[in-house]
Amino acid sequence: MRTHPGPLVCQKAYGSIANLDKVQREVEMIVLLYESIARSDSARGSYYKSISGHTWGDPHQYELSVDSSIGPEKTAELICGYANHL
Repeated sequence: MRTHPGPLVCQKAYGSIANLDKVQREVEMIVLLYESIARSDSARGSYYKSISGHTWGDPHQYELSVDSSIGPEKTAELICGYANHL
């Protein structure tokens, strides 16, 4: 029968806890960043509404909306193609 390697388990647990602490700090930073962006977006929306009377981000206020997740090159091609047809 093999004995359980106690010190190795402790080292692994310690490493896991240290990594969990790092992940927790990263998550907290991401949450703070998200909250900051949300406050900025809210302020931007309020300002835009006060000067234009329209809702900021309303797609009906734009001539072209592009989902840039298609990549920068495809996004640029789409915008240039649209501009060339005006």
